[in-house]
Amino acid sequence: ENEQESMQWAGSVDYDLWRIYGWKESSPMYVPFLRSNRQAVIYAHMLMAREYSKILRGTIDVRGDSKYQVGDTVYVEDENLYFYITEVRHDFSYGGSYTTSLTLAYGRRPGYFIPNPFDVIGDVLNGF
Repeated sequence: ENEQESMQWAGSVDYDLWRIYGWKESSPMYVPFLRSNRQAVIYAHMLMAREYSKILRGTIDVRGDSKYQVGDTVYVEDENLYFYITEVRHDFSYGGSYTTSLTLAYGRRPGYFIPNPFDVIGDVLNGF
């Protein structure tokens, strides 16, 4: 029996960003665990959401506090966005000031989550 490997294609485009920043060419990805075009579309949307989440990032200084840790989520009220903390730096001077500098990434609005490959696997298993 001669089996042929099927090829599926799916893409995801944010046309607003394309219009503003132009097209960024990327290489094809080999994902052998996907078996249908529907699964490839789910996977492409997950990759797009992960790339989109890298846009909003920055640094913020707060009153010194040792509770902040890398990987925690912080809400920035002025921007109405949640961020992941990727770096924490403390500046302390004896008898002086104590500040904490947070490097933030993956900004997103409340209620929006950044999908990961396990979410895709769950969608595939559930037939979405």
